[in-house]
Amino acid sequence: MSYSLVPLAENEALYCYEFIHEFLKESRKFGAQRQQSEKVAANIALQNLARNLGFADVLRFSWRIEIRAVIVTESARLLKLPNVEVGDRFVKIEGTRG
Repeated sequence: MSYSLVPLAENEALYCYEFIHEFLKESRKFGAQRQQSEKVAANIALQNLARNLGFADVLRFSWRIEIRAVIVTESARLLKLPNVEVGDRFVKIEGTRG
């Protein structure tokens, strides 16, 4: 969670954003007290990430990142690429159009 304090480029923000949300999803396996503390930690990480990228608040940052995620997935669907994997800071495309 502390890597949200490290200066990042905006294109790396999607990976970090998804990591934080995955962390929140995994916290559902545990008890209520741990879920609450992990939710607080995730919210702080999102605030730090948003501030690091120059956003005034987490909501505007979340909108921007969610839009970027939709653009990536919809672009792949519209281009009808066979295999598109979004990895650590890159998009890997395999196969040919047909």
